[in-house]
Formats: sequence, structure tokens, C-alpha cells
Amino acid sequence: MDEKEFLDPTPSEPQKKKRLFAALVSVVVVLALAVTCALLLREYVFTSFIVNGASMSPTLNGGDGDIPDDGDKLILNRIADIDRGDIIVFTYDWGSAESNPHALVKRAIGLPGDTVEIRGGELYLNGEPQREAYIAEEMNSLYDGFSVTVPDGYYFVMGDNRNNSSDSRDIGCVPQEKVIGKCFLIVRTDGSLDIP
Repeated sequence: MDEKEFLDPTPSEPQKKKRLFAALVSVVVVLALAVTCALLLREYVFTSFIVNGASMSPTLNGGDGDIPDDGDKLILNRIADIDRGDIIVFTYDWGSAESNPHALVKRAIGLPGDTVEIRGGELYLNGEPQREAYIAEEMNSLYDGFSVTVPDGYYFVMGDNRNNSSDSRDIGCVPQEKVIGKCFLIVRTDGSLDIP
């Protein structure tokens, strides 16, 4: 062998093509894996929901009603456990055979086994008055005397705009299997981000 063969580090044309092909295959495989992971996460772990309506005001902006999908956007975790105070999205079919289920956004107030009461326009949970900083105005007295114990496998939910919300006071407790997810990030209409 001659000395020049050992000193010339320049790859031959076939070697260059082979390396380029290997690099391209690697990039394609990485991109395919990334897309697959993103799709699986989107399908089974995370999803999004755009707020429409005023039932969660002032916490969430539901848009002005004239333009569809102009409210805050919620990023939901589909597999997280629900705790008291979490903002959740669930499906509800308004009881008509013709109606399709609608997605609603509310706050989880009561968990299975909790007793929820309304006395003097104030919310009580397991006999204790609740201090809710996210409520803009006092509840009207329409629901005074309301009391329910949340059954196993259900949640008691309420909108933050208590006087303008169809929630568990009207539609009953929400079955666990109807929950789409728990909000972990709010994308505001102005583009800013909030963690609930």
C-alpha cells in the first residue's frame, strides 16, 4: 500500500453519496417519529378547546358571540386527575334525540362524595363556606337551599359567572366518562398565556 492512501482523508464519490443517503434516511426517520409522537399525544393526551359564551367570565373570555371561535383557547390534558377548582371541559347532550353533544367548560367544585350546598348566595363544600376569588359577583338567591352529595364517578361543576351559567345546579352532576380534559394552559385572545 502506498503512503498516499493513508494520508488522503477525502472520501470517494460513492462514499459521499452513501453518507448523504444515510443522513437523509436519519432525518426522515426522526421526522416520522416526531410526527407520530405528536399525533399520539394530540389524540390521547392533549387537546384544545375554544371558549364560546360568558359562563366562565371573568376567568375566561368567551368572545363577543358575533365571530365563532374568537374566545380564549384552552389546552387540555386528557389523562390528568380532576381536583377541586380545576377548569374542565366535558360533553353534554341537552336531552334531545336530534341534538349533538356540546362541549362545555366549567369549574370542578365537588368531587365524588362531596356535599355541595348554596346558602344565602354562598357556596358551601362539605359544610365549609368557600372563598372563591375568581367570582365577580355574588350568586343570586334563586338556588338558596340547594344541596347535593356528588355520587361516585361524577363531578359537580359550576361556571364562574354564577348568575349566567347552566351547570350542575341545572343539568346535574357530570359523569367522569364525559370529561374531555382538564385545562393546564390558557391562550388568551391577545396571545398571552396563563396557567389556571
